[in-house]
Amino acid sequence: MNENSTITYSAPTSSPTTAERRGIHPRTRILQKYQLIVVDFGAMIASIIAALWLNGLSVEHPTFNVAAGSIPVLWICAAYFSAYSNSALVSYTRSVSGFARGLIAAVSICLLFLFAVKATNQISRLSLSMGLFGGAIIATLFRVYLVRRNRRRTGTFVDRVIVFEDDVAIHQSKNFSHVPVTHIDIEQALTNPAQLEAISQMVVGMDRVVVSCSRERRNEWSKLLRGLDVQGEIFDRALNEIGIVGTADLEGKRTFVVTPNALNLRQQLVKRLFDIVVASVAIFLLSPILLAAAIAILIEDGRPVLFLQRRTGQGNRSFNIFKFRSMSHALRDDAATMVTSRNDPRVTRVGNFIRKTSIDELPQLFNVLLGHMSVVGPRPHAIVGRVQERLYWDIDPRYWERHKIKPGMTGLAQVRGFRGATHEERHLTDRVAADLEYLADWSILKDIRILFATLRVVVHDSAY
Repeated sequence: MNENSTITYSAPTSSPTTAERRGIHPRTRILQKYQLIVVDFGAMIASIIAALWLNGLSVEHPTFNVAAGSIPVLWICAAYFSAYSNSALVSYTRSVSGFARGLIAAVSICLLFLFAVKATNQISRLSLSMGLFGGAIIATLFRVYLVRRNRRRTGTFVDRVIVFEDDVAIHQSKNFSHVPVTHIDIEQALTNPAQLEAISQMVVGMDRVVVSCSRERRNEWSKLLRGLDVQGEIFDRALNEIGIVGTADLEGKRTFVVTPNALNLRQQLVKRLFDIVVASVAIFLLSPILLAAAIAILIEDGRPVLFLQRRTGQGNRSFNIFKFRSMSHALRDDAATMVTSRNDPRVTRVGNFIRKTSIDELPQLFNVLLGHMSVVGPRPHAIVGRVQERLYWDIDPRYWERHKIKPGMTGLAQVRGFRGATHEERHLTDRVAADLEYLADWSILKDIRILFATLRVVVHDSAY
């Protein structure tokens, strides 16, 4: 380009105003995190000093040194539990629980150290307890105030995002700044420093730039985004519709991840150990009930005691589920082509009792030990289950997604009351929704809560 050439550029007709810039500015986020660190320090020190004074002690007492020395440990533990993360600036739960867990961890570490060096007799336990409690209250109140202020100003969205709409519209949101850029010639902008600077000025203070454009202009926008000092992204409606959740690498080639593993290796091991322990203890404790049920079935209707049926399990692989037989052997329905109804003539008297009390499900504890099932998970359905002649997967296309993990003896759907026969389509869709919710946020604590909640609904009227 010679010195006499003239660059012509018409600035974008719209740009994000201060009111439209949702989220928290990066510099403000850093400042607020420093505020949290300083307040945590000040609250603990002030509370310890006050506690010592109330107990007639001074800052020269060893208790003060222990408390002051534990604060760096508190910072590290609180940071580990995300008490200083971006989400802690707008989430009461993340901020307060992260700090509380960090404080508990820090106190535990410091106490273990004091026991190890045999110095516990040198500190005032009352002063230390009062100081820690008072400091925790002050720090918590400040965190609540900070989160409340941020939520009033910016909502619950932390990142500052600007969306450039080029040919392809994207949904409007109060959390994003929307800027139409259809008038910008991207090819020209890539060779025009003035245009590049103008676009760059629009993204100052932003965390992410999302471009919604046609495939024909995607390459040019990608080149432009690589020159900006923020995270650049391309929105593709087609890829969004198939549910892309990430990318992976295949020998240098990028692939789109549409479904991740439901549980990582550590989670799988924890869940399997939980299953083995619970199933083993349950079989031992419930063995008299198992034996009594087997004898009652033999007396009323003879053999076999167990009913085996093919069910869809993990990864859509079928397995034989074990249940105490509750129907007359002569009228059995091995393929589950008929839905059980109230006062079903096929159900025996013993069968009616063990269904209502869920005793018929207890043999599935052996399915758990064999690895076919889990204690908690989506309930396994018959392979060709139907609702009013419609197959399950025709009613809800998400049906197959619930098979990413092992089926369970109980699940989130069951403790919410979605159990029994599926006579209406909503009976199925409610269960599928609950199962997918369980999969989306699994934790061993959730399994424990569901297990205890199940104990309250073992006897139910939905069974027949």
